[in-house]
Amino acid sequence: MATVNFLAALWGFSLIIIPLSLLVRPKHLKNLLRLMENETSLFLHGVLGVVLGLAMVLNYNIWEVNWKVIITVLGWLLLISGSVLLFVPSPVLKLITKFKQSNLVSLILTIIVVLGCFLIYFSFTY
Repeated sequence: MATVNFLAALWGFSLIIIPLSLLVRPKHLKNLLRLMENETSLFLHGVLGVVLGLAMVLNYNIWEVNWKVIITVLGWLLLISGSVLLFVPSPVLKLITKFKQSNLVSLILTIIVVLGCFLIYFSFTY
């Protein structure tokens, strides 16, 4: 299995299992959002995002005009979001507060699941 296929399957299964668990168990989503309101928790999430984002970007950073660019973009998004959590957490705290009050949570989680299905499909067919 090529690196990009492995990463697509890894992202795909993660983007299906985790959001589905939050949709099925809304209590977990509520607890997760409450936990993210703590700056120490944001710092730990930032460290994890930077480490995993760097691992992704260093392992696969190819900007092709096809489905594989999604893996590169996800790696960079993870690295950038982790860095933002480390250096400027206050805008993220405001965003989390707005997110908690939004009715779009289920829609966003559903879109993430669809992206996961898309990645799994391509990881095993190309």
